[in-house]
Order: sequence, then C-alpha cells, then structure tokens
Amino acid sequence: MAEILYTLKSDGTGTHTRIVTWESDAQAAHVAGTQTVLDCYKGTSVENGWDATGALVESLTLAGWSNLTATDNVTIRAAAGEGHDGVVGAGFRLIQSATGFVITCDAPFVTFFGLSVSNDGGNFAKAFNITETNVTIDSCIVTTTNDCITFATGSSNFAARNTLAIVNAGISPTYGLRVGNFVADYRIDNCTARGGDSGFYQSDVPGAGGIITNCVSAGSSVGAFSADFPSGSNNASDDNTVVTYGYGT
Repeated sequence: MAEILYTLKSDGTGTHTRIVTWESDAQAAHVAGTQTVLDCYKGTSVENGWDATGALVESLTLAGWSNLTATDNVTIRAAAGEGHDGVVGAGFRLIQSATGFVITCDAPFVTFFGLSVSNDGGNFAKAFNITETNVTIDSCIVTTTNDCITFATGSSNFAARNTLAIVNAGISPTYGLRVGNFVADYRIDNCTARGGDSGFYQSDVPGAGGIITNCVSAGSSVGAFSADFPSGSNNASDDNTVVTYGYGT
C-alpha cells in the first residue's frame, strides 16, 4: 500500500499552506491502492489565512472523492509534536467564527486524529458535520457555541473516541455529540462532553447496533445523555441520566 504524505504549514515550507487547496489536490491525486495522509503543523507566521495564535482560519469540505475503501483511505492528523497534548487551545488548530460547520465530511473512510477544531461564531456556529460512512474522530478537542460533532443520517459505522467536546453557548438545542436518525453500527468510546442541552444526544429514530461506552458528560442544561442510544455501559454524568437510561455500569 503506497502512502501519499502531505504537510500543512503556514510558512510555505510544507506541501500546502491552505487546507482547502490540499483537499482539491489530494482528491485529484488519490487513486486505488493509496493512503492519503495530511500532517498538520501549528502556524508560525501570520499569512495564508493563519492568525497570530498559530491557528488556520478556514473551513474544510471533503466531497467528491473516489477510490476510498477501508485500506485506500484518508487521514488528517496533527503532525508529531504538533498535537494539543490534552490542552484546549494548544497545538494545530482549525478555527472559524461563523455560522455553519468548520469541517464537513461527505467522504467515507476518513480519520481525523489529534486535531483542535473550534467555532465561536455565535448561536449557530458548529464544528464537525459527518454525512458519510466509516468516518473516525479520534483524540480531538472540539469547542463551539452550538453543536460540536454531528453524525448525520447516512453516517453509519462511525467511530468517535478519546475526544473532548465543549459547548460554550448557543441557541437551544445544542449538543456535544449528536447522532442523527437511522445511523447504525457505531461506537462512541472514552469521550467527554461539557455543556449544551445534552453532552451526548441520539435522535429519536436510532439505527441498530450503536453503542456508547466509557464516556463522561457534565454541565448540560437538559440532560447529560439522551434516551435513545441503542446501548451503553460504563458511562458517567453529573445527573441521573446514565441510571435512568441504563448507560451506567
């Protein structure tokens, strides 16, 4: 399996300075039998859409890709030494201050790893919108003033793990991680959510086979967990929802 490695850097020393340009170029170059990887570095210069905090101010849409499979896939990750190390606001950051999503993934078999993604653009500012199957969000920190992560109808077989979602404000309803109707065969593991109407929310027509485990939710205004996850275990909340809905031990 051949790997095509790209690097995203503010100062022009990588293959790309803008993530939108990378998406177009990488999509054109991706063929069967390849794995496409983007290593992202914290900005070191205020140019090409990067701000003084080292964040890239840009939105990303992945759509129109072909030849994507479980082995011929895409990974967008913080480069070695460029991750957040568990600190909000640290490492490589992709940010917006606008209505809508920072990242829309309408391509299957994509992994987002170690990213910090933020949108503070008011009542309808969101971060991830996943609309395809077999997408993974791993070890990310996501902060918004509305929904942090949405797995929309059509996004079955997703995985979310080791990720922190913080909702700071917004017009109700707002969620740390929301799963849409009919989404099936997913796993949410070792994630933490703070704020919003619910930290973890499953829409009221769930698909089969979803599970949420080892997750923590606190600071929600309606309920830390919603009622409709197909199954859950070893979760914790600062209210009684894990007990009411059977998601505890």
